[in-house]
Amino acid sequence: MFKHWLEDKATNIAANIGEIGDLLDPTAISPQEVPTRQCLWLLTLICLQFKGNYFIRHIPPQQTEAFCRSIDAQVNELVNKCFAINFEELSDFAKSRIRLPIKLGGIGIRELLKVRWAEFIGGVVEGIIPLLDKTSDNGLVKGKLESAHIEHWIGEKAMDSEDGPWHKLLQQDESALGKGIETSYTHMYERFQQMKPFDLEDKMNDDLFHGNASFAGLTIEGVMKKGS
Repeated sequence: MFKHWLEDKATNIAANIGEIGDLLDPTAISPQEVPTRQCLWLLTLICLQFKGNYFIRHIPPQQTEAFCRSIDAQVNELVNKCFAINFEELSDFAKSRIRLPIKLGGIGIRELLKVRWAEFIGGVVEGIIPLLDKTSDNGLVKGKLESAHIEHWIGEKAMDSEDGPWHKLLQQDESALGKGIETSYTHMYERFQQMKPFDLEDKMNDDLFHGNASFAGLTIEGVMKKGS
Protein backbone atom coordinates (compact mmCIF):
# COMPACT_ATOMS: atom_id res chain seq x y z
CA MET A 1 0.00 0.00 0.00
CA PHE A 2 2.70 2.51 1.01
CA LYS A 3 4.86 1.55 -1.99
CA HIS A 4 1.99 2.29 -4.38
CA TRP A 5 1.25 5.57 -2.62
CA LEU A 6 4.87 6.69 -3.02
CA GLU A 7 4.89 5.59 -6.67
CA ASP A 8 1.78 7.73 -7.27
CA LYS A 9 3.46 10.72 -5.59
CA ALA A 10 6.54 10.32 -7.79
CA THR A 11 4.38 10.01 -10.91
CA ASN A 12 2.40 13.15 -10.03
CA ILE A 13 5.48 15.22 -9.22
CA ALA A 14 7.30 14.08 -12.36
CA ALA A 15 4.21 14.82 -14.47
CA ASN A 16 3.94 18.31 -12.97
CA ILE A 17 7.62 19.01 -13.68
CA GLY A 18 7.21 17.68 -17.22
CA GLU A 19 4.14 19.85 -17.84
CA ILE A 20 6.05 22.97 -16.78
CA GLY A 21 8.91 21.94 -19.07
CA ASP A 22 6.51 21.60 -21.99
CA LEU A 23 4.88 24.98 -21.32
CA LEU A 24 8.24 26.74 -21.20
CA ASP A 25 9.98 24.67 -23.87
CA PRO A 26 12.41 27.15 -25.48
CA THR A 27 12.23 25.27 -28.78
CA ALA A 28 8.46 25.80 -28.98
CA ILE A 29 8.19 29.50 -28.07
CA SER A 30 10.03 32.35 -29.73
CA PRO A 31 12.59 33.86 -27.31
CA GLN A 32 11.66 37.30 -28.66
CA GLU A 33 8.21 36.88 -27.12
CA VAL A 34 9.07 35.31 -23.76
CA PRO A 35 12.55 34.46 -22.35
CA THR A 36 11.44 30.88 -21.78
CA ARG A 37 14.92 29.37 -21.57
CA GLN A 38 15.89 31.71 -18.72
CA CYS A 39 12.52 31.28 -17.01
CA LEU A 40 12.69 27.49 -17.21
CA TRP A 41 16.27 27.44 -15.94
CA LEU A 42 15.50 29.65 -12.93
CA LEU A 43 12.44 27.56 -12.07
CA THR A 44 14.50 24.36 -12.33
CA LEU A 45 17.41 25.69 -10.29
CA ILE A 46 15.42 27.38 -7.53
CA CYS A 47 12.20 25.39 -7.33
CA LEU A 48 11.51 22.31 -9.45
CA GLN A 49 14.56 20.24 -8.49
CA PHE A 50 13.43 20.41 -4.85
CA LYS A 51 9.85 19.21 -5.29
CA GLY A 52 10.71 15.77 -3.92
CA ASN A 53 12.79 16.91 -0.95
CA TYR A 54 9.93 16.93 1.55
CA PHE A 55 9.40 13.21 0.99
CA ILE A 56 13.05 12.16 1.23
CA ARG A 57 13.39 14.09 4.51
CA HIS A 58 10.53 12.11 6.07
CA ILE A 59 10.76 8.66 4.47
CA PRO A 60 13.71 6.33 5.15
CA PRO A 61 16.10 6.18 2.16
CA GLN A 62 15.80 2.40 1.75
CA GLN A 63 12.24 3.13 0.55
CA THR A 64 12.85 6.11 -1.76
CA GLU A 65 15.29 4.95 -4.44
CA ALA A 66 12.69 4.51 -7.20
CA PHE A 67 10.97 7.74 -6.13
CA CYS A 68 14.25 9.67 -6.49
CA ARG A 69 15.16 8.12 -9.84
CA SER A 70 11.78 9.09 -11.31
CA ILE A 71 12.08 12.75 -10.32
CA ASP A 72 15.79 12.96 -11.17
CA ALA A 73 15.04 11.73 -14.70
CA GLN A 74 12.43 14.44 -15.19
CA VAL A 75 14.72 17.17 -13.85
CA ASN A 76 17.43 15.95 -16.25
CA GLU A 77 14.96 16.49 -19.09
CA LEU A 78 14.59 20.12 -18.01
CA VAL A 79 18.38 20.50 -18.03
CA ASN A 80 18.37 19.12 -21.57
CA LYS A 81 15.87 21.76 -22.66
CA CYS A 82 17.62 24.61 -20.90
CA PHE A 83 21.06 23.88 -22.38
CA ALA A 84 20.09 22.03 -25.58
CA ILE A 85 22.07 18.93 -24.55
CA ASN A 86 21.44 15.24 -24.00
CA PHE A 87 22.28 14.59 -20.36
CA GLU A 88 22.65 10.84 -20.85
CA GLU A 89 25.32 11.33 -23.53
CA LEU A 90 27.58 13.40 -21.25
CA SER A 91 30.74 11.87 -19.82
CA ASP A 92 30.75 10.70 -16.20
CA PHE A 93 33.07 13.62 -15.39
CA ALA A 94 30.65 16.15 -16.90
CA LYS A 95 27.70 14.61 -15.06
CA SER A 96 29.59 14.78 -11.76
CA ARG A 97 30.61 18.37 -12.35
CA ILE A 98 27.06 19.42 -13.19
CA ARG A 99 26.01 18.21 -9.73
CA LEU A 100 28.44 20.56 -7.97
CA PRO A 101 27.30 23.88 -6.47
CA ILE A 102 27.68 26.86 -8.81
CA LYS A 103 30.47 28.33 -6.67
CA LEU A 104 32.48 25.12 -7.23
CA GLY A 105 32.09 25.15 -11.00
CA GLY A 106 28.88 23.14 -11.32
CA ILE A 107 25.38 24.26 -12.25
CA GLY A 108 23.77 23.58 -8.88
CA ILE A 109 21.51 20.68 -9.90
CA ARG A 110 21.62 17.98 -7.25
CA GLU A 111 20.49 14.36 -7.52
CA LEU A 112 17.78 13.32 -5.09
CA LEU A 113 19.21 9.82 -5.30
CA LYS A 114 22.54 11.04 -3.89
CA VAL A 115 21.31 13.58 -1.32
CA ARG A 116 18.53 11.46 0.17
CA TRP A 117 20.85 10.15 2.91
CA ALA A 118 21.76 13.58 4.24
CA GLU A 119 18.23 14.90 3.77
CA PHE A 120 16.83 12.08 5.88
CA ILE A 121 19.28 12.64 8.73
CA GLY A 122 18.44 16.34 8.59
CA GLY A 123 14.76 15.50 8.81
CA VAL A 124 15.35 13.21 11.81
CA VAL A 125 17.30 15.87 13.70
CA GLU A 126 14.85 18.67 12.91
CA GLY A 127 11.71 16.59 13.31
CA ILE A 128 12.34 14.20 16.21
CA ILE A 129 14.69 15.98 18.61
CA PRO A 130 12.14 18.75 19.42
CA LEU A 131 9.79 15.97 20.57
CA LEU A 132 12.24 14.67 23.18
CA ASP A 133 12.84 15.67 26.78
CA LYS A 134 16.35 16.99 27.32
CA THR A 135 18.42 18.43 30.13
CA SER A 136 19.80 21.96 29.84
CA ASP A 137 21.60 24.38 32.16
CA ASN A 138 18.16 25.45 33.38
CA GLY A 139 16.99 21.94 34.16
CA LEU A 140 14.67 19.59 32.29
CA VAL A 141 13.16 20.87 29.05
CA LYS A 142 9.99 18.98 28.17
CA GLY A 143 9.56 17.73 24.65
CA LYS A 144 6.40 17.98 22.56
CA LEU A 145 5.23 14.39 23.06
CA GLU A 146 4.11 12.58 26.18
CA SER A 147 7.04 10.70 27.71
CA ALA A 148 5.20 7.34 27.62
CA HIS A 149 5.05 7.44 23.82
CA ILE A 150 8.69 8.42 23.53
CA GLU A 151 9.90 5.78 26.01
CA HIS A 152 8.14 3.05 24.03
CA TRP A 153 9.37 4.34 20.67
CA ILE A 154 12.86 5.74 21.23
CA GLY A 155 13.70 5.11 24.87
CA GLU A 156 13.58 6.91 28.21
CA LYS A 157 15.57 10.18 28.32
CA ALA A 158 17.04 9.43 24.90
CA MET A 159 18.80 12.79 24.60
CA ASP A 160 20.63 12.21 27.88
CA SER A 161 21.63 8.64 27.08
CA GLU A 162 25.36 7.90 26.99
CA ASP A 163 24.61 5.37 24.24
CA GLY A 164 23.10 8.04 21.98
CA PRO A 165 19.50 9.12 21.28
CA TRP A 166 19.02 6.59 18.47
CA HIS A 167 20.56 3.60 20.27
CA LYS A 168 17.24 1.88 21.07
CA LEU A 169 15.90 2.45 17.55
CA LEU A 170 18.99 0.87 16.01
CA GLN A 171 18.43 -2.29 18.08
CA GLN A 172 14.94 -2.81 16.62
CA ASP A 173 15.19 -4.95 13.50
CA GLU A 174 11.63 -4.06 12.46
CA SER A 175 12.13 -0.29 12.75
CA ALA A 176 12.21 1.37 9.31
CA LEU A 177 13.23 4.60 11.05
CA GLY A 178 16.14 2.92 12.83
CA LYS A 179 17.32 1.25 9.63
CA GLY A 180 17.01 4.57 7.80
CA ILE A 181 19.16 6.35 10.38
CA GLU A 182 21.81 3.64 10.37
CA THR A 183 22.07 3.23 6.59
CA SER A 184 22.02 7.00 6.00
CA TYR A 185 24.67 7.80 8.55
CA THR A 186 26.89 4.88 7.54
CA HIS A 187 26.72 5.96 3.90
CA MET A 188 27.57 9.57 4.76
CA TYR A 189 30.42 8.57 7.06
CA GLU A 190 31.99 6.25 4.49
CA ARG A 191 31.69 8.87 1.73
CA PHE A 192 33.31 11.46 3.99
CA GLN A 193 36.22 9.15 4.71
CA GLN A 194 36.69 8.47 0.98
CA MET A 195 36.54 12.09 -0.13
CA LYS A 196 38.37 14.12 2.52
CA PRO A 197 41.80 15.25 1.30
CA PHE A 198 44.65 13.78 3.33
CA ASP A 199 46.64 17.02 3.33
CA LEU A 200 43.72 18.85 4.96
CA GLU A 201 42.64 16.09 7.32
CA ASP A 202 43.86 17.88 10.45
CA LYS A 203 42.07 21.09 9.42
CA MET A 204 38.66 19.63 8.61
CA ASN A 205 35.80 19.63 11.09
CA ASP A 206 34.63 16.05 11.44
CA ASP A 207 32.61 16.48 14.64
CA LEU A 208 29.54 15.03 12.92
CA PHE A 209 31.43 12.15 11.25
CA HIS A 210 32.56 10.21 14.29
CA GLY A 211 31.29 6.86 13.01
CA ASN A 212 28.63 6.16 15.66
CA ALA A 213 25.15 6.03 14.11
CA SER A 214 23.53 6.22 17.56
CA PHE A 215 24.58 9.90 17.56
CA ALA A 216 23.73 10.56 13.88
CA GLY A 217 23.22 14.27 13.28
CA LEU A 218 24.92 15.16 16.57
CA THR A 219 28.45 15.23 17.91
CA ILE A 220 29.67 12.20 19.86
CA GLU A 221 28.84 14.20 23.01
CA GLY A 222 25.20 14.45 21.88
CA VAL A 223 25.36 18.15 20.96
CA MET A 224 23.43 19.57 18.00
CA LYS A 225 25.80 21.96 16.27
CA LYS A 226 24.36 25.24 15.03
CA GLY A 227 24.09 25.23 11.26
CA SER A 228 24.52 21.47 10.94
